[in-house]
Formats: sequence, C-alpha cells, structure tokens
Amino acid sequence: MRPGLRHDVRRSRDELALKALIVRDPNDASAHHNLGTFLLRTARCDEAVQAYRQSLRFRSNYPGTYLNLGCALKDSGRIEEPVAAWEKALRLAPDDPAARQELARVGRLSTA
Repeated sequence: MRPGLRHDVRRSRDELALKALIVRDPNDASAHHNLGTFLLRTARCDEAVQAYRQSLRFRSNYPGTYLNLGCALKDSGRIEEPVAAWEKALRLAPDDPAARQELARVGRLSTA
C-alpha cells in the first residue's frame, strides 16, 4: 500500500470513529469538538464550523471550542465571525494567549 493511501485510510478510520461516538451520544460536546478539530486539520472548514457549533450547543462555556471555531471561520473565508468567537474565548479565559494572539493578528485585540 502506498504511504499516501495508508494515511488516507487511517484518516477515514479516525473520522468514522469520531462520528460513531456522536451516533452513540449525540449530546457529547467533546465528541463534536474533536470531530471539528479533525475536520479543521483536514481543511474541511465549513464542516468544522458545524461541528464546533454543535459542540457549543451542549457545552457553551468551553473557550477552546470558541477559539477553534474562530480559526475554522477564518479559514473558510469569513471576516467578522472569527472575531466574535475569539472575543468569547477571551471572555471565558482572559489569560488565554491563543485567543489574544488571534485577535492581535486581525488588529482586534479588545479588553473584553
């Protein structure tokens, strides 16, 4: 099996495992978050946005999900939506350097 194909098979297997967790417990915020992270890493940003938003339906106070949602929104070409997500992450975790860094990159570091 060529190396690239092996990687694709493993990636498909990982995605199926994450989706199986969601089928088993559709309210599992962590499973949705992890699926979003997988999708973001595989450049499927619109799908990642959906997964992160689903995660936030079940756990709306997790700054990491807002941070990643902002990154997925940015990577999918949205302009203002990432800022709102990063600002929410910063409100939930004021000392989070990642949220501060993302806001600084777009010139929107607020004192939220």
